[in-house]
Amino acid sequence: MKKVLALVLSVLMIASFSTTAFAAETEDAYAGSGELQITGHIYSSYTITIPATINIKDTPICEVTVNDAYIEEGYSLDVFATNLESGFLSLKHTTNQYASTECSIIRYEGDSTVTVSSSNEPIVSFTASDFPNGTSCVKYFGLEINQWGTPGDYTGTMKYSFSCNPID
Repeated sequence: MKKVLALVLSVLMIASFSTTAFAAETEDAYAGSGELQITGHIYSSYTITIPATINIKDTPICEVTVNDAYIEEGYSLDVFATNLESGFLSLKHTTNQYASTECSIIRYEGDSTVTVSSSNEPIVSFTASDFPNGTSCVKYFGLEINQWGTPGDYTGTMKYSFSCNPID
């Protein structure tokens, strides 16, 4: 009885395997057309270079270089000094721990200059018109010691950030 039951179950199992069915193919069954709406957004791209060290005694004018830039219309690439205290950068005397002085950042706007007075004001800005066909552009900002105090060398750090923002 066990052998007969095993044989019947084996036959049922083999019969339950799927089989391939072939349908009659007609050329019209695979024809058709349609359209698909595609959307996307290409964001601004650029390479920005800001010097790691600036010697204010030798070169008080600093450059920011942007290469291979594609800036979206209606946007500007802005560079900000993020650690301005009351509109100034603080410089410390290198040997006299009690001596310090203040340094202003000057933004060049055409033939005039503007003192950057807060971390919300860019020190340089680039727009799409500065980069025809992904070219390079250099813009400058200046550093100016406001008052000289104890003679000697001074040092400090300008922290910065940059972002691509819609133009107001």
